[in-house]
Amino acid sequence: MVITLGEYGYLSESEKKKVTQIETLSSYEKLEIIVKINNEILKKGEQVLTPVLVGDTGVGKSSRVLQMFPDARILPLSMMLPEDVGGLLRITGTGEARYCCYVLPDWVKKDVIFFDEFDKASKSKQAVVLSVLTERRLSLIHI
Repeated sequence: MVITLGEYGYLSESEKKKVTQIETLSSYEKLEIIVKINNEILKKGEQVLTPVLVGDTGVGKSSRVLQMFPDARILPLSMMLPEDVGGLLRITGTGEARYCCYVLPDWVKKDVIFFDEFDKASKSKQAVVLSVLTERRLSLIHI
């Protein structure tokens, strides 16, 4: 889905002017605008935009996210196990009354999640993250 800013009256006149000159904005200013639009879109119950921060190692992407969202969860994908990213199946019950349930990872409960080092993650972890970003789901569970 492509959202043109003209469709939504979320931005002030000065912000709309900034967006027309988007290439001159800093990453921080772009992220601020996306966050503001996302907050308004969420109020309408629509799917939000997914900001992507791209830059060389050590330029401060994670710190910028933590500055804006102190409660954000940073997930260093290259250092995590696949089950830490995608969750686990767990067998529950006793005897013949046993069944399998899906245990979501703890990061799902956070409002802001930053998937760090995506390019260094294994293909299985990348697949989980892409499913979360594009479909807002883990396995069969909508998040």
